[in-house]
Amino acid sequence: MNARKAGRKAARHSLDGHIRFVVATARSIEVLDLRAVATRGSRIDVIAAYFAGKCVTPRKH
Repeated sequence: MNARKAGRKAARHSLDGHIRFVVATARSIEVLDLRAVATRGSRIDVIAAYFAGKCVTPRKH
């Protein structure tokens, strides 16, 4: 499962309704809360981020 499909699935199946980012690092794919991403800063390599199931970042070339 690639990061894009994982993002779609996580956004669709989030039970609490919070907006989540799917962050793909070199080792794993993490589903993080928006506040966690905001506090961590821009050092994380974001491959796919979904806002309620919609892609909000450009595709990685």
